[in-house]
Amino acid sequence: MSASIRSSPPPTPGMQQRPSACGKNRNAGSDHLIRNRRHSMFKYAITSEPVEIHAPIDTVWDILADVDRYCEWNPFARTYTQTDVRVGSFVDFDVKLGRYDRKQTERFEEVEPPTLLSWSTKIGNELLLKALREQRLEKRSETRCSYFNTDTLEGPLAPLAILLFGRAMRRGFEDVGRALKRTAEERYRG
Repeated sequence: MSASIRSSPPPTPGMQQRPSACGKNRNAGSDHLIRNRRHSMFKYAITSEPVEIHAPIDTVWDILADVDRYCEWNPFARTYTQTDVRVGSFVDFDVKLGRYDRKQTERFEEVEPPTLLSWSTKIGNELLLKALREQRLEKRSETRCSYFNTDTLEGPLAPLAILLFGRAMRRGFEDVGRALKRTAEERYRG
């Protein structure tokens, strides 16, 4: 599985807060080249390759949309507050960016079961940097689906964010795809 960074728009495939009890661990990702195609000065997209999952789309969606349990399987973004998964609500994540952990608050933008879960954040001011992460599922059959995600960064700080964190984000996306596949397939076989 590989991911790329590009500046074109991403492709589209055919609060109540309480501490959570998440522990920390990290799966190492493989190291692939980051491709960067610039079409727009301040807009970049990091897109993962689709991951084929041998489990029904509803099973995978249940895992993906249960952000309060990310600590059980997601090596990249772990929740540290519980939240309602609905448009306009907020969730706090502890994001693993290589050697660094970054706490960030994200706002749910789209929740379309069982195909799309997206959230956004801004750094400083929306004019400086905003990011939109879209995680998509596509049904392949009654017992198979595919998963991929895109994070679009936009604003004058986007090139710096890509330079500093692009490789770690890409690795994190690869790790999430593998972990989601493993977790969903184990649950389905269960």
